Amino acid sequence: MSTKKVSSHIFKSSSGIFLSRIFGLLRDTMVTHFFKPSVQDIFNAAFKVPNTFRSIFAEGAMANSYIPVLKGIKNEEERQQFQSEFFTIYLVILTITVVALIFLVPYFMPFLVSGFEKFSEAKVTSTVYLTRFLFTYLFFISLVSFFSASMNAIFKFFIPSVSQAIFNIVFIIVLVIFVLLKKITLELFIYAVILGGFFQLAFILFYSIKYGLRFTIRWSKNFKNIKEVFKLMGPSIITSGIYQINIFISTYYLSMFDGGQTYHYVAQRLYQLPIGLFSVSMIQVFLPSFSEIVQSDDKNLIKSTFQKAFNLSLLITIPISAYMITFSSQITSILFYHGQFSYNSIMTTSTIFAIYMPGMIFITLTNMASSLFYAHKIWKSQVMVSLASIVLFFLYINLLTPVYGLNGIAAANTLNTVTQFILFYLLLVIFLKISIDKKTFVTAIKLLISSFAISVPFYLFNKNVLKIVKTSFSANFLLFLIEVAGLSLLFFMTLLVFIRILKVEELQEIISTIKVRFKNKIKRKN
Repeated sequence: MSTKKVSSHIFKSSSGIFLSRIFGLLRDTMVTHFFKPSVQDIFNAAFKVPNTFRSIFAEGAMANSYIPVLKGIKNEEERQQFQSEFFTIYLVILTITVVALIFLVPYFMPFLVSGFEKFSEAKVTSTVYLTRFLFTYLFFISLVSFFSASMNAIFKFFIPSVSQAIFNIVFIIVLVIFVLLKKITLELFIYAVILGGFFQLAFILFYSIKYGLRFTIRWSKNFKNIKEVFKLMGPSIITSGIYQINIFISTYYLSMFDGGQTYHYVAQRLYQLPIGLFSVSMIQVFLPSFSEIVQSDDKNLIKSTFQKAFNLSLLITIPISAYMITFSSQITSILFYHGQFSYNSIMTTSTIFAIYMPGMIFITLTNMASSLFYAHKIWKSQVMVSLASIVLFFLYINLLTPVYGLNGIAAANTLNTVTQFILFYLLLVIFLKISIDKKTFVTAIKLLISSFAISVPFYLFNKNVLKIVKTSFSANFLLFLIEVAGLSLLFFMTLLVFIRILKVEELQEIISTIKVRFKNKIKRKN
């Protein structure tokens, strides 16, 4: 796939994710305004669990296993038949799983949030109650993920990416209605999540039909392709499940800090914005691309495509991470410094956010390598890394949390992303004989030098000169907003100059592509 096509697909995917994340931030901003961190803990813990299983049954295991098999079927009629047959089996398994998990919530949830007991026994009871209802969201979002994966397989990226915005918009509408009715209770989260999930599914289903995707309830007579999916999905579920244990471990430790769930949730939401914009969008584009290239069995093309993806990831993630760390306090305050969120809450959250940010680089690179393994239908590597990951994470969190508290939990997560990437890279070299060349290391060093050189003076200025202002409609806040926007623009302009001086080739290629597009548009108009 050409750089032009890749850039176009990534832009479509990232723009859809950008809209979704903006509405997500608006949703979270409203929630933090009306609920104290200690109360938000209940919703954040309750919603985290179905979202964790979502990663196992939806975006993670299902998409990574389903797309490579789908792309391997060349006959159109056979492909449509396979999609309907897999959809039928997936629907049955999903329904049974969701019902079983709703039934089991009272047995495992109290242990995950056992730290809540030292603050209030009612906090544990409310979390269990809320979790049982919110598990219905797992059913909706898993089906959304299936239809999204089917669209991604035909290189349709915008609608699947923007569908989460529908959930967030409906959530916001329900929240506003409850506020107007003056019923600011935990019950509103039940209506908001269930209705949001339902309308998100309706949205993605409408566009699936519009794009010509047809799914019927059809039991398979020949399970060959479906067996291939489950052959990949089984280890993938194990891998995702092992990885999600890390989240359960975090949930357990966070419950020991009053407001800990909320501070980390808000920090992760900010952290997930650039990951969604760039990391997730690149993975969505490169997974079907890798799957298609692997079918051709052109090893040189596979290596060059992966190299290009790797370099593009570095070019995007290193500067973005540097910016987010440098402006962490300002970004957090603009979005959340109002209502029930105090100055101390902002400072705690922004520090956690800054600690999380370097993980963006390694998550993106790890997912890129993982996608290549899935495209080759190799699963042992993921299982091996996941098993090592859970052991290392448990070690990190036990060592760091007693010393650094909430910051230690964030540091454990970030450190875990680093070791995951190192392990994946070693397996990439061993199994696929793909290694990073000297040019890529030089590119990484150039980007790190540029980002560090620019970040330090801006960070010192922000910390010592630019004072945090509470979010409001005041002139002071407007001035603060203009200052942050101006400094952000100056940051990226200066960074761009540094990167160009150091002659990072990937940037030159992107600039050349943009120039060609711009010239072509002018020619068409003339």
